[in-house]
Amino acid sequence: RIIARASLDRNVSTLYRAGADDVLSYASLGASAMWNHFTGNDTLMIAEGLHVFRVPVPRSLQGRSLADSDIRQSTGCNVVAFEQGGIMTANPSGDAILPVGAELILIGDSESEARFAERLAD
Repeated sequence: RIIARASLDRNVSTLYRAGADDVLSYASLGASAMWNHFTGNDTLMIAEGLHVFRVPVPRSLQGRSLADSDIRQSTGCNVVAFEQGGIMTANPSGDAILPVGAELILIGDSESEARFAERLAD
C-alpha cells in the first residue's frame, strides 16, 4: 500500500493519479483529529475513510501464522499489531502466530472492516 501526504489540497488528486492508495492532506488530518476528539468511541479514524480498530483473534485463525491467515487478501484489512495480556506486538512478521485470547489491531476502510466482520468474526 502507498500512503502519501499532501501539504497542499490541490495536490491530493495528483498523488492519487500517481498511484497512491490513500492521501493524507492537512485538511483531512485536521478533520480526523476533531472527529477522534469528539466521537469518543473505540474506532480511531486516522485519515478520511481509514480506521484503526480492535477485534478478538477469531477462533478460526488462532494458532495460525499471520501469513496463513490471509486477512489482507480476504478482507482488505492490514494487521498492524496484536495484544495479549497487556503486551503489544507491533508490526508482526508473517510468521507470527496469532495467539488464543489476543486482540488484533487492524487498519482499513469501512468496507474492509465490514468484510472482516462478515468473513472472519466469530
